[in-house]
Amino acid sequence: TRSLCDWSSDVCSSDLRTVGTLVVWLDNQQAPGAWSAVVGSGATQNATNNQPSSALIGSRPALSFDGVNDSLSMPVIPMLAWHAFAVVNPAASGSATVLQIAASGTASFTLSASTPGLQVISASGGSASATATYGVDSRVGAGWDGGALKNFYRGLIGEVLVYSGVLGAGEATAVSRYLAGKWGV
Repeated sequence: TRSLCDWSSDVCSSDLRTVGTLVVWLDNQQAPGAWSAVVGSGATQNATNNQPSSALIGSRPALSFDGVNDSLSMPVIPMLAWHAFAVVNPAASGSATVLQIAASGTASFTLSASTPGLQVISASGGSASATATYGVDSRVGAGWDGGALKNFYRGLIGEVLVYSGVLGAGEATAVSRYLAGKWGV
């Protein structure tokens, strides 16, 4: 039997879909303005001057966000609880929004990074941890506040996974180990 940590196997990566309810999996970077999804909707940016650029983490494709105006848009994802993971390499210290999910109405969930260096980050929560959102979509690389984008992320993002619902400790550890093995963290 293969575990989630054996990332080199196709069976292993398909196992990520059996851990909780996977609603977004961004891992197939197509171009600076588009990130296709393995699961869920992809993320796009039509404004050329706001598109992250293509980059590499090791030999794997990633996106580089400038911390000024780069972000990608995704649809609202209706859910009351969440668990998100991302492979990131922030370029600077200080908290910045890697992912903000507009969940519905005024609920949103945010995954942030604050320490430079290649790492797997994760966060989870329920509707009690939701905060007001004024945007009309979910974002990779920025957050919404008061009708404007803010808290732009500067650095590399290699992969993003979002589950509807909070994963158990063992499941969360397995997903983190899978990502760490795949990306050499």
